[in-house]
Amino acid sequence: MTSVKALHLYDHCPFCVRVELALGWMEISYQRIFYGYGDMEGPKKLTGKKILPVLEDSDGNYHAESLDIVEWIQKAYPDKLCLAKQSERKDLKSWFERFQPVSSSLTCPRLCKLTHLKDFSTKEDVEYHHSKYESRNVDLKKLYDDSPKYIKEMNSLLFEFDKNLLQSSKAITGSSYSMDDIIYLPWLRNITVVKGVEFPNKLKEYVTNACREADVQLYTNYAC
Repeated sequence: MTSVKALHLYDHCPFCVRVELALGWMEISYQRIFYGYGDMEGPKKLTGKKILPVLEDSDGNYHAESLDIVEWIQKAYPDKLCLAKQSERKDLKSWFERFQPVSSSLTCPRLCKLTHLKDFSTKEDVEYHHSKYESRNVDLKKLYDDSPKYIKEMNSLLFEFDKNLLQSSKAITGSSYSMDDIIYLPWLRNITVVKGVEFPNKLKEYVTNACREADVQLYTNYAC
């Protein structure tokens, strides 16, 4: 039977974390292979493009696109945890539309400071990160300087999520993991890199436990 061999990924990439969560919650063993963010050739050797995550199976095949990978995993391991389908909750989608620009404004200037990660371990990796935003006329220094405003907005968004959207301390929708968790949790995890952001108790418990169960590290100890 074809099985998972390795996951090629960046640590900071929410789309990569989607696959880590699925593999972890389903208790599937695999090898993590991390890449520097500025490494242009490493990922290209897998699929011909600089894209991650890429899952490598035991037959030597490579699978791309995070949600397609999660679907492949569930079909390959029918005896493992079955993740419920995405709920299509309108309240989640509406909240996420407001969350994402604030999240980006806070995390983009900070994630590249995590030089203990393979993602940003070299000068070239950090420069590549900065160049991506410079090409879009995004001033990362200004975003960082404007952090107090964004932190206030984020704390309000997290309070709203905790009070109105998070249905239990174990899962976003219902009482067990679903595709809602796969889609939204990675973005909440990255917010732990922001010093001064406050996670309400139920949301903090959820993020902490869900990531721990998947062996996905938070950035709390490196918040800046």
